[in-house]
Amino acid sequence: MGGCGTTIDALCFGGDTGTRVDTTEIWDGSSWATTSSLNEVNTTPVGCGTTSNSLTFGGDTGALVDTTEIWDGSSWATTTAMNVARSALAGCGTVESALSFGGYTGGRVSTTEIWS
Repeated sequence: MGGCGTTIDALCFGGDTGTRVDTTEIWDGSSWATTSSLNEVNTTPVGCGTTSNSLTFGGDTGALVDTTEIWDGSSWATTTAMNVARSALAGCGTVESALSFGGYTGGRVSTTEIWS
């Protein structure tokens, strides 16, 4: 699954429970609450940002994806896709300025993309 935030205010999304899921949950420091789902199931999305403003990109829906979604604190919206569809990548930053790097496209890649 993907995630972002802090130890007292976090967001997790996607993953695999034996079946690919689109679930999104918010952590308030003591408990998890389910909220609006991703727009597509995704086992390995990457995330960055906060519980009120975050970004997820890439992953695996049964096929490698270049999908990018923005979380506004209550729902996900699909936005401009990455240039290279891949899973097992890493990312960091904020909704205003993020990096995606590395990953898998059938083989390991060293691709880096910037979101701004």
